[in-house]
Amino acid sequence: MPNTRSEGAMKEEDQTPTDPVQLMMAMMKEMKEEAKKREDQLMRQLQEQAQDFAAALQTNRGNAGGSTKSKKMDVPVLKCPEDINLADFRDWQQRFADYTEVQKIMEECTLSGRQSLLRSGLDPAWTKLWSTGILEIDDRKDDINDIIKKILHYIREHRNPLLDRKEFLERNQHAGESIDVYYSALKSIDESCGYDVNPTCKVCDDACGHGDELQQERLRDRLICGLKDQAIQQKVLAIPFKDLTLKKALEVCRVEAASKETQASLNKSERQVNRLKERSSYKKGKIDNNPLSKSAQKADERCSNCGRKKHQKPDQCWARDKDCNNCGKTGHLKHMCRSEPKKEVNRMTIGQVKTSDDLVKITAKIGNADHQEVEWLPDTGAECDVITADCLKKVGTKVKDLRKDKAELCGPDQGRLKSLGKVTATLEREGMKYKTELHVLEKGTGPILSKAGCIALGLIPTGWPHVVNKLSLSSPDEGNGVDMLLKSQSAASIREQLFQEFPEVFPPDDEVLPLKPMKGPPMKIELLPGTSPIRRYRCNTIPLHWQDKVKAHLETMVQKQIIERVPQGEAPEWLFSMVVVPKAGTDEPRVTVDFSPLNPFVKRPMYPCRVPAEEVAQIPPGMTHFTVLDGRHGYWQVLLDKPSSKIMTFNTPWGMFRYLRNAMGLISAGDEFNRRGDDAIAGIPNVKKIVEDIIIYDKDEDTHLQRVKEVIQRCDEHGITLGRRKSTIAEPSVTWCGYRISKDGYTANPGLVDALTKFPVPKNRTDVRSFCGLVQQFEALSADLTGLLEPIRALLPARSAFVWEGLQQQAFEKTIAELTSPRVLTQFRPGANLRLETDASQRFGLGFALYQEEGKVWKILRVGSRTLAPAETRYSVTEIELQGVVWATKKLKFYLRGKAFEVIVDHKPIVSIINHKALDEIETPRIQRMKEKINMYLATAIWRPGVKHTVADAFSRYPVSEPTEDDLEGDEEMEKSVKLTLNAVSLQDPKLEEVRLKTETDPVLLKLKEVIVDGFPEHKANLDTELRDYWGIRDKLSIVDGLIMYGSNRIVIPTSLRRQVLDELHAAHQGRERMLQLARQSVHWPRIHEDLSNLSKGCDDCATHKASQAKEPLVQDEQPSRPGEAVAADLFFMKGVSTSSSRTSTVAGQKSTIVERAASTPRTWRKP
Repeated sequence: MPNTRSEGAMKEEDQTPTDPVQLMMAMMKEMKEEAKKREDQLMRQLQEQAQDFAAALQTNRGNAGGSTKSKKMDVPVLKCPEDINLADFRDWQQRFADYTEVQKIMEECTLSGRQSLLRSGLDPAWTKLWSTGILEIDDRKDDINDIIKKILHYIREHRNPLLDRKEFLERNQHAGESIDVYYSALKSIDESCGYDVNPTCKVCDDACGHGDELQQERLRDRLICGLKDQAIQQKVLAIPFKDLTLKKALEVCRVEAASKETQASLNKSERQVNRLKERSSYKKGKIDNNPLSKSAQKADERCSNCGRKKHQKPDQCWARDKDCNNCGKTGHLKHMCRSEPKKEVNRMTIGQVKTSDDLVKITAKIGNADHQEVEWLPDTGAECDVITADCLKKVGTKVKDLRKDKAELCGPDQGRLKSLGKVTATLEREGMKYKTELHVLEKGTGPILSKAGCIALGLIPTGWPHVVNKLSLSSPDEGNGVDMLLKSQSAASIREQLFQEFPEVFPPDDEVLPLKPMKGPPMKIELLPGTSPIRRYRCNTIPLHWQDKVKAHLETMVQKQIIERVPQGEAPEWLFSMVVVPKAGTDEPRVTVDFSPLNPFVKRPMYPCRVPAEEVAQIPPGMTHFTVLDGRHGYWQVLLDKPSSKIMTFNTPWGMFRYLRNAMGLISAGDEFNRRGDDAIAGIPNVKKIVEDIIIYDKDEDTHLQRVKEVIQRCDEHGITLGRRKSTIAEPSVTWCGYRISKDGYTANPGLVDALTKFPVPKNRTDVRSFCGLVQQFEALSADLTGLLEPIRALLPARSAFVWEGLQQQAFEKTIAELTSPRVLTQFRPGANLRLETDASQRFGLGFALYQEEGKVWKILRVGSRTLAPAETRYSVTEIELQGVVWATKKLKFYLRGKAFEVIVDHKPIVSIINHKALDEIETPRIQRMKEKINMYLATAIWRPGVKHTVADAFSRYPVSEPTEDDLEGDEEMEKSVKLTLNAVSLQDPKLEEVRLKTETDPVLLKLKEVIVDGFPEHKANLDTELRDYWGIRDKLSIVDGLIMYGSNRIVIPTSLRRQVLDELHAAHQGRERMLQLARQSVHWPRIHEDLSNLSKGCDDCATHKASQAKEPLVQDEQPSRPGEAVAADLFFMKGVSTSSSRTSTVAGQKSTIVERAASTPRTWRKP
């Protein structure tokens, strides 16, 4: 019997059609059956809809005791007058008429009832116009049709037809929109444009119908121009213009669209036939190749994963955790893979065999690796920059550090290339920099530089392969005598030549500042009346590894006349504390001074600062060449007068110094610098300046280059220093002060609202809850948000299934569009109150929202979010929250500098750090560095509970951008600062590596590391019991170099090493207090105080060395200068009872200065 069943099965398999005609017939049969099923399902749906419609036609009164219920329908609502157009009005009018017809209300209601019905279908703004008499409606006479005509008349009078005509000219076919739907939308808009339907013909002098022809021509032209499918558009344009009518265009569009749909359906059917054919061949081949019976096959079965003899249990297979080298999936080996082998492209064809002369040596900083020289092959045919995995390892970057690469790469032969990921890199050549995303290939010929990289690094001209004319640049008064850039061929080479010609204006990055001060009288610091001098004698501790560098840096500043030593013996009236932080971009320390105690008593000059929005509005459109110059360390270019210099005195471990120049951190520093900088470039046309950012714009290239040189010469004359890195020369478009500027005009930098426009689509209920919480904060600004969000809110209940469909996606897109509309967003207005909300998520990123007060409401001005950098994931809670404030203020510096504003946070320690603590009161170097960056702003921190901090919280949990190089500037130096401090306090401990290794094996500390990275819960009860001892210090815990740090210098010791550390602290037998003092300098673990106390109490040596109670010294009374000036008394008790000789004396004051009478009374005292 088994053999018979096997043969029957074989016969059934042999009946599978193999002839193509038979396969097609079988496929057509299946398609007919599927079509029949769909037709039956559609008929059932139509029947249900017909039944619902029939129920809706029943009257609301019901009959037969109300056995038939009418279907409830909502009244269509007319939009508010500000948002309505004629097309929307006609649509509402039709829907309202259908509603009244279905409900059969018009026949039964009175005049007042019908008016009430109409009011229920109007926006509150329309009812207000009705009640105030603006619509001129007579409630006693006007019926619904009369009122609707008056509303239409009001719309026609108050809406400019140019708005509808503009919408008509800009209306294009949307993705997925059919030709008929597109045409009907165009016709609806055209009817609202105010064109005469039958204008008087100039030829016939009569309403001859030529107006209809004009309308058809408008619709035809807009229909063709707005087609999304270029192939269909090409077919329509192939028709001779004299024969191209609206009707003909619609016919061609419909036929072409239908043919494309039919072709796609046929292709789909063909693919299904091929799949059926492949499936049949596979089954047939399986039978032919396995003629054995099932019992015989079972005896020879092999494991389908590893190919060896079949295992008794699936988990016994050794290949269960192996990755397949063919398909990449886990659980089987390559030779047992059922997937088709992939065709790999192991090399890229460049065209010719490369030689050593073809390669270019370029300094590259790839990922976190240091700068290294790499040989690149320039390839102007490449669209992206690539590097191989082998070369990536040589420069010190690991493959595991790569980010996911979603791009599809292919070689010159169109073969696909396997990308392992991508990494950010900065390439430098002869002073020119090029930042790019390197795509890492598993195999290839070596690093390849794209065309864009070749242009950016000056290897080929900008217009390559077009002919480039020589650029000449000379001053207007020099004529043809001086051609500074005669042979330049690109903006990059012009930029480099300007750097070489003006070395004092563009100093190298590793140089502090030139000695030449800015032109003008010395700066004077004016103090408020009655101000008393402030002295801070505390000298901050400097890490041991930095002491020599800081001392040398101070000497360099003395030589450059930035500061000077205070003469020995001179006692300064003013004294502030020096704070040393890492210098951005280098390993050198940076010297700063905390002037925050001085700022409240300084009288600001209040120099007016220009507003970016007003400045960019004055740049006329049509400009084609833009140059942006960025100031560098401008404050040090302003001299101080002698009295002001004495105020700016600070102390160091090597003596006291005072500034001779203006310094960062002083409240009036920016006003003085802005005034002098504006005076320096005054009178040059087509130049704008805000703080230290300058923009130059022109239409003509030669004129623009001459003007750029004139501005740089002015800066040279006035001693203004500019930075190299952020300066761009003669570009067609630039970003300046938060705006993107080009020949088409200016737009707000889209990156400042990307956090809204690119908000990710919710994927689960948690995401939906965060998004709804974000939108809820702005429902008071837009009445449409509540209705738009309703389909998404329906996914919140736990009992409902989470299914994200087209309805939710449409609601999500409309909600995002509404959030970015003028009803929610606003434009910057000088003088308005500002409020900044920031938040940070240790698992996701940073987010902020800047609000501006408009009347009694707060509207969004700018928003932003980004992911965390690798170093930031190891920050403590306080550090990452403060980093969110620093990043937000840096992004919004053009709006916040010189303006008092509030910072709303949901982490209480931030309030104390920003509002109260000085730099020298902060122990952690990283927080100290962040505090220094915030000091330049007039910020006041306010705490808000996390449950109400929904907007910034949503942005931080769902970041849309990655950190840029400018965002991370200085973060690496802060990380190095913490490591240097760690090494400075641990020089005497040779077992630091042992502590690091034990930390990695301690189960409690491993959990603690995870909690530090992911964030502590809101309540202590939700924390693991083993970690609750760390709850009180959670804000001060961070991870540095594999160690858990408490504060800036205390290492959390693992359990296995605590006894050893106790013995080392106890070795000198100095007692409990001294051991605690030593422990506070380097180590920490929970209950360390109890451990040290118990150790000290049980030690005889500690008790021996413990100081006993010493006799108190005799206190001498002052000698009286006259009789009766002082009275002394003593009282002695014996067992609680005074002796018989003890007496109490009563002294009575007399007119005379001599005591004339003293009465003594024996009295018995008992101790109470």
